[in-house]
Amino acid sequence: MLDSQEDAARLCGSGNVKIRSSSVLNKNMISGPDYYYFFQAGKTPSDPLIENIIIEGNPADLSRECRKKSRIYEYISIAVFCAGMAVNAVITYLFILSLSR
Repeated sequence: MLDSQEDAARLCGSGNVKIRSSSVLNKNMISGPDYYYFFQAGKTPSDPLIENIIIEGNPADLSRECRKKSRIYEYISIAVFCAGMAVNAVITYLFILSLSR
């Protein structure tokens, strides 16, 4: 864990390390500017898809906030889907009713 952005920038200057931020990062949910890094200094990973990254904020808190947002979006999508099905049912009913006349 790094304590300041200067430490993170110094660490980034030492290699191919990226600082990642999150859209759910709320400055009120963290007590200070904590940076967590995930890499081994001086070693290149054997998997080419692994990145050397520094994450701003506590990963557990970020995960919790992402989970909350995903639940909200899931409930909104279910409501929109059900509303669309209800509109389609009414339109289909009216269409069938007009054909039977």
